[in-house]
Amino acid sequence: MTPGALSGLRVIEYSTSVAAAASGKMLADLGAEVIKVEPPRTGDPARYHGPFPGDIPDPERSGLFLYLNANKCGITLDPAWPTGKDLLQHVLAEANVFLHNWSPAEAAALGLEYEALHRQHPRLIVAAVTPYGSSGPYANHRGADITACAAGGVSIGTGFRDRPPLTLPLSLGAHFASIAAAAAILLATLARDASGQGQLVDVSETDTLAILLAGYGIPTYIYRGVTGIRAGRHMNLGLYPNAVFGCRDGFVCIDAPQLAQWNRLLEVLGNPGWVQEPRYRDRRQITEQYPQEVDALMAPWLMTHDKSTIFAETQAQRIPAGPVSTMQDVVEDAHLRDRQYFVTVQRDDTGPLTYPGAPYRLSRTPWAIHRPAPRLGEHNEKIYAGRLGVSRAELLLLGQRGII
Repeated sequence: MTPGALSGLRVIEYSTSVAAAASGKMLADLGAEVIKVEPPRTGDPARYHGPFPGDIPDPERSGLFLYLNANKCGITLDPAWPTGKDLLQHVLAEANVFLHNWSPAEAAALGLEYEALHRQHPRLIVAAVTPYGSSGPYANHRGADITACAAGGVSIGTGFRDRPPLTLPLSLGAHFASIAAAAAILLATLARDASGQGQLVDVSETDTLAILLAGYGIPTYIYRGVTGIRAGRHMNLGLYPNAVFGCRDGFVCIDAPQLAQWNRLLEVLGNPGWVQEPRYRDRRQITEQYPQEVDALMAPWLMTHDKSTIFAETQAQRIPAGPVSTMQDVVEDAHLRDRQYFVTVQRDDTGPLTYPGAPYRLSRTPWAIHRPAPRLGEHNEKIYAGRLGVSRAELLLLGQRGII
Protein backbone atom coordinates (compact mmCIF):
# COMPACT_ATOMS: atom_id res chain seq x y z
CA MET A 1 0.00 0.00 0.00
CA THR A 2 1.50 3.34 -1.05
CA PRO A 3 1.56 5.81 1.86
CA GLY A 4 -0.83 8.73 1.45
CA ALA A 5 0.08 12.38 1.69
CA LEU A 6 -1.40 12.52 5.21
CA SER A 7 -0.05 9.22 6.51
CA GLY A 8 0.62 9.57 10.23
CA LEU A 9 -2.23 12.02 10.83
CA ARG A 10 -4.83 10.54 13.19
CA VAL A 11 -8.33 12.03 13.15
CA ILE A 12 -11.24 11.25 15.48
CA GLU A 13 -14.51 12.11 13.76
CA TYR A 14 -17.54 12.23 16.04
CA SER A 15 -20.32 13.74 13.98
CA THR A 16 -23.80 13.30 12.59
CA SER A 17 -23.58 15.69 9.63
CA VAL A 18 -22.70 15.33 5.97
CA ALA A 19 -20.30 18.28 6.22
CA ALA A 20 -18.11 16.80 8.97
CA ALA A 21 -18.23 13.29 7.49
CA ALA A 22 -17.25 14.55 4.04
CA SER A 23 -14.37 16.52 5.55
CA GLY A 24 -13.17 13.40 7.35
CA LYS A 25 -13.39 11.45 4.10
CA MET A 26 -11.14 13.95 2.31
CA LEU A 27 -8.49 13.47 4.97
CA ALA A 28 -8.90 9.68 4.93
CA ASP A 29 -8.60 9.54 1.14
CA LEU A 30 -5.24 11.29 1.48
CA GLY A 31 -3.97 8.65 3.90
CA ALA A 32 -4.97 9.99 7.32
CA GLU A 33 -6.22 7.44 9.81
CA VAL A 34 -9.80 8.56 10.48
CA ILE A 35 -11.72 6.84 13.28
CA LYS A 36 -15.46 7.36 12.99
CA VAL A 37 -17.30 7.46 16.33
CA GLU A 38 -20.98 6.48 16.25
CA PRO A 39 -23.71 6.02 18.86
CA PRO A 40 -24.08 2.38 19.96
CA ARG A 41 -26.93 0.37 18.40
CA THR A 42 -28.33 3.16 16.20
CA GLY A 43 -25.20 4.51 14.54
CA ASP A 44 -24.83 7.60 12.38
CA PRO A 45 -28.15 9.02 11.04
CA ALA A 46 -26.63 8.80 7.54
CA ARG A 47 -27.07 5.02 7.77
CA TYR A 48 -30.83 5.55 7.34
CA HIS A 49 -30.58 7.62 4.18
CA GLY A 50 -30.56 5.98 0.76
CA PRO A 51 -30.07 5.06 -1.87
CA PHE A 52 -29.94 1.42 -0.82
CA PRO A 53 -28.95 -1.52 -3.05
CA GLY A 54 -32.13 -3.01 -4.43
CA ASP A 55 -34.09 -0.18 -2.72
CA ILE A 56 -34.16 -2.28 0.47
CA PRO A 57 -33.47 -0.06 3.52
CA ASP A 58 -30.58 -1.38 5.59
CA PRO A 59 -28.40 0.73 7.93
CA GLU A 60 -25.35 -1.25 6.84
CA ARG A 61 -25.99 -0.61 3.13
CA SER A 62 -26.82 3.09 2.89
CA GLY A 63 -25.28 4.61 -0.22
CA LEU A 64 -24.76 7.93 1.56
CA PHE A 65 -23.04 6.35 4.56
CA LEU A 66 -20.95 3.95 2.47
CA TYR A 67 -19.63 6.82 0.35
CA LEU A 68 -18.97 9.32 3.15
CA ASN A 69 -17.17 6.81 5.35
CA ALA A 70 -15.00 4.77 3.00
CA ASN A 71 -11.39 4.55 4.24
CA LYS A 72 -12.42 5.08 7.86
CA CYS A 73 -12.31 2.81 10.90
CA GLY A 74 -15.47 2.70 12.97
CA ILE A 75 -16.11 2.49 16.70
CA THR A 76 -19.20 3.01 18.84
CA LEU A 77 -19.28 5.10 21.99
CA ASP A 78 -21.81 6.95 24.17
CA PRO A 79 -20.09 9.83 26.01
CA ALA A 80 -23.24 10.44 28.07
CA TRP A 81 -21.91 7.63 30.31
CA PRO A 82 -18.91 8.52 32.51
CA THR A 83 -17.09 5.43 31.26
CA GLY A 84 -17.87 6.40 27.67
CA LYS A 85 -16.58 9.93 28.29
CA ASP A 86 -13.35 8.50 29.73
CA LEU A 87 -12.90 6.20 26.75
CA LEU A 88 -13.35 9.10 24.35
CA GLN A 89 -10.72 11.12 26.20
CA HIS A 90 -8.30 8.18 25.93
CA VAL A 91 -8.98 7.97 22.20
CA LEU A 92 -8.46 11.73 21.82
CA ALA A 93 -5.17 11.53 23.73
CA GLU A 94 -3.73 9.55 20.79
CA ALA A 95 -5.23 11.81 18.10
CA ASN A 96 -3.99 14.83 16.19
CA VAL A 97 -7.41 16.15 15.12
CA PHE A 98 -10.89 15.98 16.62
CA LEU A 99 -13.58 16.65 14.00
CA HIS A 100 -17.20 17.18 15.06
CA ASN A 101 -20.42 19.02 14.25
CA TRP A 102 -21.67 19.86 17.76
CA SER A 103 -22.96 23.30 18.69
CA PRO A 104 -21.27 24.93 21.70
CA ALA A 105 -24.12 23.87 24.01
CA GLU A 106 -24.06 20.28 22.73
CA ALA A 107 -20.28 20.11 23.02
CA ALA A 108 -20.42 21.43 26.60
CA ALA A 109 -23.07 18.85 27.54
CA LEU A 110 -20.77 16.13 26.24
CA GLY A 111 -17.72 17.58 27.97
CA LEU A 112 -16.20 18.38 24.58
CA GLU A 113 -16.01 22.20 24.63
CA TYR A 114 -12.78 23.46 23.13
CA GLU A 115 -11.37 25.09 26.27
CA ALA A 116 -11.62 21.85 28.26
CA LEU A 117 -10.18 19.78 25.43
CA HIS A 118 -7.29 22.19 24.98
CA ARG A 119 -6.39 21.95 28.67
CA GLN A 120 -6.35 18.14 28.48
CA HIS A 121 -4.82 17.81 25.01
CA PRO A 122 -2.94 21.04 24.19
CA ARG A 123 -1.66 19.77 20.83
CA LEU A 124 -5.08 18.61 19.65
CA ILE A 125 -6.69 20.44 16.72
CA VAL A 126 -10.46 20.66 17.30
CA ALA A 127 -12.48 21.28 14.14
CA ALA A 128 -16.17 22.19 14.55
CA VAL A 129 -18.19 22.19 11.32
CA THR A 130 -21.64 23.56 12.14
CA PRO A 131 -24.51 25.38 10.40
CA TYR A 132 -23.79 28.79 12.01
CA GLY A 133 -20.37 28.56 13.65
CA SER A 134 -19.37 28.34 17.31
CA SER A 135 -20.09 31.97 18.21
CA GLY A 136 -22.77 34.54 17.51
CA PRO A 137 -26.53 34.65 18.09
CA TYR A 138 -27.32 31.47 16.13
CA ALA A 139 -24.46 29.29 17.37
CA ASN A 140 -26.71 27.01 19.42
CA HIS A 141 -29.60 26.90 16.95
CA ARG A 142 -30.30 23.75 15.01
CA GLY A 143 -29.73 24.07 11.30
CA ALA A 144 -29.61 22.21 8.02
CA ASP A 145 -28.67 22.83 4.41
CA ILE A 146 -31.90 24.69 3.75
CA THR A 147 -31.38 27.13 6.63
CA ALA A 148 -27.69 27.65 5.82
CA CYS A 149 -28.56 28.39 2.19
CA ALA A 150 -31.16 30.92 3.32
CA ALA A 151 -28.98 32.60 5.96
CA GLY A 152 -25.94 32.54 3.65
CA GLY A 153 -27.76 34.45 0.91
CA VAL A 154 -27.86 31.63 -1.61
CA SER A 155 -31.59 30.88 -1.66
CA ILE A 156 -32.52 34.44 -2.58
CA GLY A 157 -30.98 33.77 -6.00
CA THR A 158 -32.16 30.18 -6.46
CA GLY A 159 -35.57 29.33 -7.88
CA PHE A 160 -38.43 31.21 -9.54
CA ARG A 161 -39.51 34.61 -8.26
CA ASP A 162 -43.19 33.67 -7.92
CA ARG A 163 -42.40 30.45 -6.03
CA PRO A 164 -40.62 29.68 -2.71
CA PRO A 165 -36.81 29.92 -2.77
CA LEU A 166 -34.77 26.73 -3.07
CA THR A 167 -31.78 25.19 -1.38
CA LEU A 168 -28.73 23.85 -3.17
CA PRO A 169 -29.28 20.23 -4.23
CA LEU A 170 -27.84 17.07 -2.68
CA SER A 171 -26.23 18.68 0.39
CA LEU A 172 -23.98 20.78 -1.83
CA GLY A 173 -23.68 23.44 0.87
CA ALA A 174 -22.43 20.83 3.32
CA HIS A 175 -19.81 19.66 0.83
CA PHE A 176 -18.56 23.23 0.36
CA ALA A 177 -18.20 23.52 4.14
CA SER A 178 -16.39 20.18 4.25
CA ILE A 179 -13.75 21.43 1.81
CA ALA A 180 -13.25 24.58 3.88
CA ALA A 181 -12.85 22.47 7.03
CA ALA A 182 -10.36 20.05 5.49
CA ALA A 183 -8.23 22.91 4.17
CA ALA A 184 -8.33 24.71 7.52
CA ILE A 185 -7.35 21.53 9.38
CA LEU A 186 -4.28 21.15 7.17
CA LEU A 187 -3.30 24.77 7.82
CA ALA A 188 -3.77 24.20 11.55
CA THR A 189 -1.39 21.21 11.41
CA LEU A 190 1.26 23.45 9.86
CA ALA A 191 0.70 26.02 12.62
CA ARG A 192 1.03 23.30 15.27
CA ASP A 193 4.34 22.21 13.78
CA ALA A 194 5.59 25.76 14.33
CA SER A 195 3.98 26.52 17.71
CA GLY A 196 3.52 23.11 19.32
CA GLN A 197 -0.10 24.04 20.10
CA GLY A 198 -3.42 22.94 18.70
CA GLN A 199 -6.22 25.36 17.96
CA LEU A 200 -9.95 25.59 17.24
CA VAL A 201 -10.95 25.38 13.59
CA ASP A 202 -14.42 26.93 13.49
CA VAL A 203 -16.25 26.43 10.17
CA SER A 204 -19.74 27.81 9.58
CA GLU A 205 -21.63 26.37 6.63
CA THR A 206 -23.59 29.63 6.42
CA ASP A 207 -20.42 31.75 6.29
CA THR A 208 -18.85 29.43 3.73
CA LEU A 209 -21.84 29.84 1.41
CA ALA A 210 -22.01 33.59 1.98
CA ILE A 211 -18.37 34.04 1.03
CA LEU A 212 -18.14 31.47 -1.74
CA LEU A 213 -21.45 31.86 -3.58
CA ALA A 214 -23.36 34.89 -2.34
CA GLY A 215 -20.49 37.29 -1.71
CA TYR A 216 -19.96 38.24 -5.34
CA GLY A 217 -23.50 39.63 -5.44
CA ILE A 218 -22.56 42.43 -3.06
CA PRO A 219 -20.35 44.47 -5.45
CA THR A 220 -22.82 43.98 -8.30
CA TYR A 221 -25.48 45.57 -6.13
CA ILE A 222 -23.23 48.36 -4.82
CA TYR A 223 -21.88 49.38 -8.21
CA ARG A 224 -24.69 48.43 -10.58
CA GLY A 225 -27.82 48.11 -8.45
CA VAL A 226 -28.34 44.48 -9.56
CA THR A 227 -29.86 42.44 -6.73
CA GLY A 228 -29.36 38.90 -8.02
CA ILE A 229 -32.79 37.86 -6.77
CA ARG A 230 -33.97 34.49 -8.10
CA ALA A 231 -35.00 34.51 -11.74
CA GLY A 232 -35.81 30.89 -12.52
CA ARG A 233 -33.54 29.36 -15.15
CA HIS A 234 -31.71 32.66 -15.59
CA MET A 235 -29.15 34.43 -13.44
CA ASN A 236 -29.69 38.16 -13.53
CA LEU A 237 -26.30 39.07 -12.09
CA GLY A 238 -24.76 38.71 -15.53
CA LEU A 239 -25.66 39.45 -19.14
CA TYR A 240 -27.90 37.35 -21.33
CA PRO A 241 -27.51 34.48 -22.15
CA ASN A 242 -26.78 33.02 -18.72
CA ALA A 243 -29.30 30.25 -18.29
CA VAL A 244 -30.22 26.61 -18.71
CA PHE A 245 -31.91 26.02 -22.06
CA GLY A 246 -33.94 23.08 -23.31
CA CYS A 247 -32.63 21.19 -26.34
CA ARG A 248 -33.60 18.09 -28.31
CA ASP A 249 -32.49 15.53 -25.73
CA GLY A 250 -32.33 17.46 -22.48
CA PHE A 251 -30.73 20.71 -21.38
CA VAL A 252 -27.62 22.80 -21.91
CA CYS A 253 -26.19 25.67 -19.91
CA ILE A 254 -24.97 28.70 -21.87
CA ASP A 255 -23.24 31.63 -20.18
CA ALA A 256 -21.67 34.01 -22.69
CA PRO A 257 -21.19 37.40 -20.96
CA GLN A 258 -18.55 38.83 -23.31
CA LEU A 259 -19.76 40.56 -26.45
CA ALA A 260 -17.36 38.52 -28.61
CA GLN A 261 -18.77 35.31 -27.13
CA TRP A 262 -22.34 36.45 -27.80
CA ASN A 263 -21.46 37.33 -31.39
CA ARG A 264 -19.89 33.92 -31.94
CA LEU A 265 -22.98 32.26 -30.48
CA LEU A 266 -25.14 34.19 -32.93
CA GLU A 267 -22.94 32.86 -35.74
CA VAL A 268 -23.51 29.31 -34.49
CA LEU A 269 -27.25 30.06 -34.54
CA GLY A 270 -26.92 31.14 -38.18
CA ASN A 271 -27.09 34.91 -37.56
CA PRO A 272 -30.90 34.97 -37.39
CA GLY A 273 -32.67 38.11 -38.58
CA TRP A 274 -34.05 39.07 -35.17
CA VAL A 275 -30.57 40.02 -33.92
CA GLN A 276 -30.76 43.19 -36.04
CA GLU A 277 -33.71 44.55 -34.08
CA PRO A 278 -32.77 47.24 -31.51
CA ARG A 279 -34.83 45.42 -28.87
CA TYR A 280 -32.30 42.58 -28.87
CA ARG A 281 -29.12 44.67 -28.76
CA ASP A 282 -29.10 45.58 -25.05
CA ARG A 283 -28.37 42.34 -23.22
CA ARG A 284 -28.70 43.90 -19.75
CA GLN A 285 -32.23 44.96 -20.69
CA ILE A 286 -32.93 41.47 -22.01
CA THR A 287 -31.74 39.93 -18.74
CA GLU A 288 -33.83 42.20 -16.54
CA GLN A 289 -37.01 42.59 -18.59
CA TYR A 290 -37.71 39.88 -21.20
CA PRO A 291 -35.26 36.95 -21.19
CA GLN A 292 -38.05 34.45 -21.96
CA GLU A 293 -38.77 36.33 -25.18
CA VAL A 294 -35.24 35.75 -26.45
CA ASP A 295 -35.34 32.19 -25.14
CA ALA A 296 -38.24 31.57 -27.50
CA LEU A 297 -36.26 33.02 -30.42
CA MET A 298 -33.31 30.72 -29.72
CA ALA A 299 -35.48 27.68 -29.08
CA PRO A 300 -35.99 26.52 -32.71
CA TRP A 301 -32.25 26.02 -33.18
CA LEU A 302 -31.72 24.52 -29.74
CA MET A 303 -34.60 22.07 -30.05
CA THR A 304 -33.24 20.68 -33.32
CA HIS A 305 -29.83 19.89 -31.82
CA ASP A 306 -28.83 17.47 -29.07
CA LYS A 307 -26.68 18.55 -26.16
CA SER A 308 -23.53 16.77 -27.32
CA THR A 309 -23.71 18.56 -30.70
CA ILE A 310 -24.34 21.91 -29.02
CA PHE A 311 -21.41 21.30 -26.70
CA ALA A 312 -19.10 20.41 -29.59
CA GLU A 313 -20.11 23.44 -31.68
CA THR A 314 -19.87 25.94 -28.81
CA GLN A 315 -16.51 24.52 -27.73
CA ALA A 316 -15.20 24.90 -31.27
CA GLN A 317 -16.20 28.58 -31.20
CA ARG A 318 -14.88 29.23 -27.67
CA ILE A 319 -18.33 29.87 -26.21
CA PRO A 320 -18.83 29.00 -22.52
CA ALA A 321 -21.47 26.27 -22.62
CA GLY A 322 -21.94 22.70 -21.53
CA PRO A 323 -24.48 19.88 -21.30
CA VAL A 324 -26.62 19.39 -18.21
CA SER A 325 -25.78 15.76 -17.54
CA THR A 326 -28.05 13.17 -15.99
CA MET A 327 -26.56 10.59 -13.62
CA GLN A 328 -26.63 8.11 -16.49
CA ASP A 329 -24.73 10.59 -18.68
CA VAL A 330 -22.06 10.96 -16.00
CA VAL A 331 -21.61 7.21 -15.53
CA GLU A 332 -21.32 6.68 -19.29
CA ASP A 333 -19.20 9.78 -20.01
CA ALA A 334 -16.38 8.91 -22.42
CA HIS A 335 -13.95 11.38 -20.86
CA LEU A 336 -14.45 10.02 -17.35
CA ARG A 337 -14.19 6.47 -18.68
CA ASP A 338 -10.92 7.18 -20.46
CA ARG A 339 -9.56 8.87 -17.35
CA GLN A 340 -10.60 5.79 -15.33
CA TYR A 341 -12.30 8.13 -12.93
CA PHE A 342 -14.75 5.75 -11.27
CA VAL A 343 -13.52 3.15 -8.81
CA THR A 344 -15.03 -0.09 -7.55
CA VAL A 345 -15.28 -0.76 -3.83
CA GLN A 346 -16.01 -4.27 -2.61
CA ARG A 347 -17.75 -5.22 0.62
CA ASP A 348 -19.10 -8.67 1.45
CA ASP A 349 -22.67 -7.56 2.16
CA THR A 350 -23.06 -5.21 -0.82
CA GLY A 351 -20.89 -6.70 -3.52
CA PRO A 352 -18.98 -4.35 -5.81
CA LEU A 353 -20.20 -0.74 -5.79
CA THR A 354 -19.11 2.09 -8.10
CA TYR A 355 -17.81 5.22 -6.37
CA PRO A 356 -16.63 8.62 -7.60
CA GLY A 357 -12.86 8.53 -7.90
CA ALA A 358 -9.96 10.87 -7.30
CA PRO A 359 -10.83 14.58 -7.49
CA TYR A 360 -7.12 15.31 -8.09
CA ARG A 361 -3.96 13.42 -9.03
CA LEU A 362 -0.92 13.18 -6.75
CA SER A 363 1.98 11.25 -8.28
CA ARG A 364 3.98 10.17 -5.21
CA THR A 365 1.16 9.87 -2.67
CA PRO A 366 -1.92 9.03 -4.75
CA TRP A 367 -5.52 9.29 -3.64
CA ALA A 368 -6.95 5.84 -3.04
CA ILE A 369 -9.75 3.93 -1.34
CA HIS A 370 -8.15 1.17 0.71
CA ARG A 371 -11.16 -0.07 2.68
CA PRO A 372 -14.96 0.17 2.51
CA ALA A 373 -17.00 2.03 5.11
CA PRO A 374 -17.04 0.25 8.49
CA ARG A 375 -19.90 -1.77 9.85
CA LEU A 376 -21.33 -0.42 13.08
CA GLY A 377 -18.68 -0.90 15.77
CA GLU A 378 -16.48 -2.94 13.43
CA HIS A 379 -13.20 -1.74 14.95
CA ASN A 380 -14.19 -1.61 18.63
CA GLU A 381 -11.89 -4.48 19.55
CA LYS A 382 -9.00 -3.15 17.45
CA ILE A 383 -9.14 0.32 19.04
CA TYR A 384 -10.28 -0.40 22.59
CA ALA A 385 -8.49 -3.69 23.20
CA GLY A 386 -5.55 -3.32 20.84
CA ARG A 387 -4.67 0.29 21.69
CA LEU A 388 -6.26 1.14 25.01
CA GLY A 389 -5.79 -2.22 26.71
CA VAL A 390 -9.48 -2.85 27.48
CA SER A 391 -10.01 -6.56 28.13
CA ARG A 392 -12.42 -8.65 26.07
CA ALA A 393 -14.57 -9.20 29.18
CA GLU A 394 -14.77 -5.44 29.73
CA LEU A 395 -15.66 -4.91 26.07
CA LEU A 396 -18.50 -7.41 26.35
CA LEU A 397 -19.82 -5.68 29.47
CA LEU A 398 -19.56 -2.20 27.92
CA GLY A 399 -21.45 -3.47 24.90
CA GLN A 400 -24.21 -5.00 26.99
CA ARG A 401 -24.66 -1.73 28.90
CA GLY A 402 -24.83 0.30 25.68
CA ILE A 403 -21.69 2.29 26.41
CA ILE A 404 -19.98 1.05 23.24
